[in-house]
Amino acid sequence: MKELSTAELAEIVAAWAGTDPSARRERGRRGYQWAIGATSDQWRRFNALLLEQTPQARVAADLLLSVLFSAAEATLWTDESAREIYLTSDAGAALRRTMLFQWASRADEACLSEFCQLIVAAPPASSDDGAAVIAPLLQSRDSRVVQLFPALLDGLRHVSIAAPILDLANFLYREQLVATHPAAGREKEFAQLLTGITQRLSRLEERPEEVDRELGAVVRDSSALAVALCHTLSLLGAKEQVGCLYQALELSHRRIRVEAAAALAKLGESSGEDVLVQMAAEPVVRLFAIAFAEELDLLDRIPDEHRDDGARAEAELSLWLAQPAQFGFPPSRVEQLDHRTLYWPGYDEPVDCFLIRFGYQFDQDEFAAIGLAGPTTYAFAADLSDLPFDDLYAAFAGRDAEHEEIYEVRYESADEGQRREAMKLVAKLRSSGYEDVAPRIWGFFFGERTLTVTATKAGLSAVAVADSGEIFSRQPGAGNRPLGPEEVYCVYKGRKLLRSFNES
Repeated sequence: MKELSTAELAEIVAAWAGTDPSARRERGRRGYQWAIGATSDQWRRFNALLLEQTPQARVAADLLLSVLFSAAEATLWTDESAREIYLTSDAGAALRRTMLFQWASRADEACLSEFCQLIVAAPPASSDDGAAVIAPLLQSRDSRVVQLFPALLDGLRHVSIAAPILDLANFLYREQLVATHPAAGREKEFAQLLTGITQRLSRLEERPEEVDRELGAVVRDSSALAVALCHTLSLLGAKEQVGCLYQALELSHRRIRVEAAAALAKLGESSGEDVLVQMAAEPVVRLFAIAFAEELDLLDRIPDEHRDDGARAEAELSLWLAQPAQFGFPPSRVEQLDHRTLYWPGYDEPVDCFLIRFGYQFDQDEFAAIGLAGPTTYAFAADLSDLPFDDLYAAFAGRDAEHEEIYEVRYESADEGQRREAMKLVAKLRSSGYEDVAPRIWGFFFGERTLTVTATKAGLSAVAVADSGEIFSRQPGAGNRPLGPEEVYCVYKGRKLLRSFNES
């Protein structure tokens, strides 16, 4: 197939909104091939054509443009056209995130200068994007990153990037990449800012029913900034500003409380030590409390029940559940169900595995489920509570399994040959008494062809996995979160893997 010209690619971008989804994959692939081989002149020409397009067209092609610019050659990032593309892009565009990430990742003086100017002048719309684009700088020990300060501190007026900027300044100081903290001399300003955030959060804690989704995002951003400010004040040795830390300690927000307690302890306030030890009882902040206690030589003050391996596993799952991509807040209860040391997919040595039951209380109802911590941290949305422990471990192991000889496709996407093979397994299921057989997942497992179906047997609903040698079946359960084909197929895979790895 003939390579795309620059003008042809620009036309693809302009027409992306009206492109049939089936054609997008191929055109996107051809566009990416153009991007990885394009010269500086070709990129400048493409950018010029892109700037002539309507904002609506560029928004519609945002993800395509993000992929294209992720492959751009190094010289593009110091070209004026790249700056113009960035500044004229939508504030929430994936393209902006990609471009800032590229400027930050290259870490030469010119790119860092562009990064600093643009992120301060036109920051990402969301705090998630703000954290993502600053992340490469937090993983670098390149001394040139220091040149971002003090100019980058001007970005503190933008809530989407304020916390990551302070995190970066703190990182440079902790890692001794700078002799003086980049924010030195601004202690009073930071104390005032923390006081304002604390007062606002305190008012919201008094009226939680007023916190909708939009305000919830503001609370999350404010909380992240409060945490960063507490840490910054401790590194700056701001003993004269402990009043604002004591105010933060009065909040119910556990992450802020543990950070304020640690800051107070580092500044010589014994009450901070006491609160820090107490906070180890809270699973969602337990790992932070333990880390600070170890740093402050307070670890022996924390009871064993809050710092043994099981307690840390409860903390890992609680912290995972509290992430915005999961529940967004910690569970109201966690309880260790079982602990085993197993050989696990992806690990060369046995690892400690913990099954943990957790629950969320909603008015008169409770959402309860079971998660795993140890080799992985995860919880299925389906209700696994009726499964025996062996099957629970298997479900998580099957989900973790990655190998070139393990793959599956939704049955509706299976090709003709796979469907012919599937019909043989359907016949096997029917001859074993299964009725109403509906194929759901076609799989390949180390040479074994598998078919996962929903069906009935003896009048009861079932989810079954058939291969040439066996039929593995589980009832989905009667609740509103029944086991589905994906979960049962994970159990099937995990049982085989764990039995193979742990033959004894």
